[in-house]
Amino acid sequence: MSNAPHSIRLNGPWQAYLAPGADPTRLHLPRDWSSIPLETCDTGLKLTRFFNAPTGLAADDEVVLVLDAIPISGRVTLNGQMLGVSPGSERFDITTQLAPRNELEIAGLLLEAGDQVGEVRLEIFAR
Repeated sequence: MSNAPHSIRLNGPWQAYLAPGADPTRLHLPRDWSSIPLETCDTGLKLTRFFNAPTGLAADDEVVLVLDAIPISGRVTLNGQMLGVSPGSERFDITTQLAPRNELEIAGLLLEAGDQVGEVRLEIFAR
């Protein structure tokens, strides 16, 4: 595996559901959550982003989803399949789960309303 991956940032737009049943808000990551009401921490939130599979992948390339400093305690799913749980910085090998069109969801409780929400990206490693 190569030491230097090719990175694709999934900055946005994201759909943020700040409370159950609420209309979505469009936003980009990374961002400061200081404007989010504290009650959101109690009811949870959901971030959803659609993205296309990277083009030009070789059969043996590895695609890793990287969550960098995401202060949401909850689940991470891709195309409805559970990848794992957050908070913090996580890495998930999604090579076999990629579809031509993908839906990424991060859902759970915001740990602190003022926290900075970091970057979400794909890293592609050529083998």
